[in-house]
Amino acid sequence: MLYTGGDDFRKNLDGALAAFVELPSDLRSQYQFVIVCSIRAEKKRELLRKAESLGVAPNSIVFTNFVPEADLVALYRLCTLFIFPSLYEGLGLPVLEAMACGAPVIGSNNSSVKDLIVLSDAMFDASRTDRITAKLAQVLGNQDMRKALRQHGLERSRQFTWTSCATAYSSAVDDLRKQASTVTLATYSRMLPRRRLALFSPLPPARSGIADHTSLLLPHLLEYFDIEVFIDVETSGREPVDLGVPVRSHTEFEQCWRSFDLVMFEFGNSEFHAYMLSWLRRLPGVVTLHDAYLSGLFAYISSSADSYDAFSLEMLYSHGPRARRRLTRAGPNGPVWDAMIELPCTKSVLDDAIGVIAHSAFNSDVSQQHYPEGWAAPFRIVPQVVRPRRKIDGSSRALLRRVTGYADDSFVVATFGHIAWTKCGDRLLEAFELAAPQNSLIRLVFVGELAADDFGRALHGKIESSAYRERIHVTGFLQPAQFDDYLQAADIAFQLRKNSRGGTPKGVLDCMSFGLPVCVNDEASYRDYPDNVLVKLNASPSTAELEKTMLTFSRNSKRLREIGEAGRRHAQTLHEPMAVAAAYALAINEFLQRQQYASRNMRVARLAALTRAEIDDGSRAEVAKALEFEWQQRPFSRQRLLIDVTHLASEDHGTGIPRVVKAMLRHLYVSDRTGFEPIAVRLNDHGVLEEAAALLKQLQVGLLVERNSPVNKLINAVAGDVVLLLDSSWSAFDRYRPVLESARAAGATVVMVVYDLIPVRMPHLVPVGGAAWFKEWVKKALQCSDAALCISRTTADDLIAFIDEHNVPIASAFRVGYWHLGADIEKAEAQEASNDAMSLALGRSAFLMVGTIEPRKRHALALDAMEILWKEGLEVNLLIAGKKGWIDDEFMNRLGQHAEAGNRLHLFQSTGDEALEHLYQKSTALLFPSVSEGFGLPLVEAAKFGLPVICSSIPAFREIAGSHAFYANTDDATSLANSLREWLSLRPSGRLPDSRKIPWQNWEQSAEQLLDVVIGNRWYKSFANDGQVLDCSAR
Repeated sequence: MLYTGGDDFRKNLDGALAAFVELPSDLRSQYQFVIVCSIRAEKKRELLRKAESLGVAPNSIVFTNFVPEADLVALYRLCTLFIFPSLYEGLGLPVLEAMACGAPVIGSNNSSVKDLIVLSDAMFDASRTDRITAKLAQVLGNQDMRKALRQHGLERSRQFTWTSCATAYSSAVDDLRKQASTVTLATYSRMLPRRRLALFSPLPPARSGIADHTSLLLPHLLEYFDIEVFIDVETSGREPVDLGVPVRSHTEFEQCWRSFDLVMFEFGNSEFHAYMLSWLRRLPGVVTLHDAYLSGLFAYISSSADSYDAFSLEMLYSHGPRARRRLTRAGPNGPVWDAMIELPCTKSVLDDAIGVIAHSAFNSDVSQQHYPEGWAAPFRIVPQVVRPRRKIDGSSRALLRRVTGYADDSFVVATFGHIAWTKCGDRLLEAFELAAPQNSLIRLVFVGELAADDFGRALHGKIESSAYRERIHVTGFLQPAQFDDYLQAADIAFQLRKNSRGGTPKGVLDCMSFGLPVCVNDEASYRDYPDNVLVKLNASPSTAELEKTMLTFSRNSKRLREIGEAGRRHAQTLHEPMAVAAAYALAINEFLQRQQYASRNMRVARLAALTRAEIDDGSRAEVAKALEFEWQQRPFSRQRLLIDVTHLASEDHGTGIPRVVKAMLRHLYVSDRTGFEPIAVRLNDHGVLEEAAALLKQLQVGLLVERNSPVNKLINAVAGDVVLLLDSSWSAFDRYRPVLESARAAGATVVMVVYDLIPVRMPHLVPVGGAAWFKEWVKKALQCSDAALCISRTTADDLIAFIDEHNVPIASAFRVGYWHLGADIEKAEAQEASNDAMSLALGRSAFLMVGTIEPRKRHALALDAMEILWKEGLEVNLLIAGKKGWIDDEFMNRLGQHAEAGNRLHLFQSTGDEALEHLYQKSTALLFPSVSEGFGLPLVEAAKFGLPVICSSIPAFREIAGSHAFYANTDDATSLANSLREWLSLRPSGRLPDSRKIPWQNWEQSAEQLLDVVIGNRWYKSFANDGQVLDCSAR
């Protein structure tokens, strides 16, 4: 029997012990009462003496004192019964813990304990010892009852998870916050110091929802600030309305900005806000982010001749490779449109703000999704303001119905606002046309102006050709008073949105403030509204769902009134102007205080104060280093992946490693992954130089603005950077080692890339001296790196063995990972797919060998085997596609002088990508008898084209191809000839391994797999401090 808890009076431990003592001795003798409790020694001795005096054996009661959580869980699971005899509890967590561990639980029938246990048969009156004893005897003597209690406890405890607790807590806090009274907010905000505020915002009569928002909020902000408004005269057009504050052109701000305590920018996704960007960059201020997306704003700016690159530059700053991905690939609507719709482009605004106010958590969610690296400014949600409206009586509404042209018995379905493709007006029209024949009283009105684009023209055509044209009306643009007339005349509103830009549509609040029932789709900021204040449809409602909703509410006026009244109360409580202004004032005050104490200037000022004291030169040097370090840091920026291309930048021989490096760059630079920035770099004696411009142009992935960027720009590695030694810059490693050590000292991570260890394992296969310097490179690179990335698990295991064999001193927690290469052939350089020589070579069955001609590929062995088959009269060609490598001059001479050259033996040394693809498609099988490989790229390329594979049985090939390749005996030429003969004999029967089942990925997937390891930290193995190799993946 188990108890855990405290030993204060209300826990009633004395009562439980007394009840246990009073159990019949034959029953009590079968059990120990284990008490898990940090009890005072004196109290423990007293209880044990009392129990012993009543005839209880000394070992029948056990006090454990405190036990670790794992032991407590074990006790819960082992006990026959758990008892909780408390006289009063706020919750009673041990009850839930015991239930969750499968213990039968009994407890007192009071306070919260009874709410947790629920089952009356499992409870007792804790104030009476005899009742506790009776319940103990009943449960301890009944195994079936204990079994039932175990099951009940498990089911009950599932309702009390920490996740559900956190959700309920969060909901309760939100409810309390929403219930905070206007008076309370105003009281707190009036304690704040009065400040001078420069407000950048459009004003009416500009056709901007944000202009209307500002005109409504501004008079209430005057309670807390002395305000002047700065507008863009060009986009505002006519004279702005008089709001009782000075309104000036933003060009005048240059002369007066020092007289203000702060600047606030009302940002939206339109041309009205373009003038604010340069001011925000110069004078960071508070930003109200009305839209989660500002991509439309920057697209507008780029439309002017002198700012053509603004959109591309801002996209690159905000999204890096994700922007490049969209802007360099032509989508169905054009690259600019794709980028504008999919990417918010708000990073510079967030970075320059000292604080951000939004009206919906959706804006914050969008920012967090696209910028996982974060931003410095705090983000606060303040409800959007709406003008309070009085409730009109029935006679006034009847008059408005006549003014707007609707009979009293009509059921008027309305949608409010500019009618663009994002508002689903076409779908609403289709639903109305389905509902109209079922209810002759239904009318549809579009209260707003049709978009002057293809969508607007198409919708106008559909309306004009509708069979119910006389029951449909489009008002066009309305003045506010006329707009309000329709809000009061309509019976129900449908405010639908798709591809939300994050704004909080004012139309919904306008409807609610008038008590007009409103239907929305459950998307974006609409999710913020409680379910009981409006009607929530599916995120993408079907025409049938819209039709059903129209018809249902056209027959249920009572439910309509209930929803409308709930919406009115919600708008009056949360969106009342005075409350919103008070919340603005409190948020702005918080932003200013945070800026004061957290700004870089403040930290530098503190360091400067230290240097005023009498300190020695060494200490001054430390301060200088601290300042330099401070200035080099890149807080809240994407993690940089600095990709070494030193060798490729100077020489590209088009095969092997350069091919991999180019493929990786081509896809890393257009990755859709958030939070990282790929930068191609070249190492030299001076440091890390950006090499992007030339390579981007060569690889055709960079934007024009990038290709014209300065070359040889020095990059200072900082904490968080990853330096990836992807290229084969091995021979000059000693020159670059100080640069890498400096990067590590700054907090960067250096990751070496190992393609294979063949020069170490098989030194006879490389040029003289090559094995020695390669081995030294591996050792030095290991000592100068934090991790190693290999192109296969086989190579990773080999590297781990190498570290152990040579006792290489490596960094603490050194990690080893691997990724696999891609199979799609990159067509960077279009070349002729085939020619007469290739056609001749493919005129009969042909074995294809792909790869650099060097000893480990065993071309000579393959040719020896083919000569055996040719002597037997087999008409099978051998095609060799690859450039001359090293120490194979004798074989190259043999090829050139061979009797079958140009007949059954064909060499293609300058095969372009398209020609190679043609060979893969037309050959009979891939022949790959290599003695050793780090990966074996031709295997997966062949698999992609469905070309059967004949290869040697080496670990890397087994890893890549599994059972889907034909493993030849490559001990000697005769054995290989026998294997090839066997393969040819099996071919007609269809019993050969199917290479199409070899798992392969394209280069884009390969690049993402690489990022999973080096950016996502999905490593294969790591080294503990004692040298033990630990498994750190679940591959």
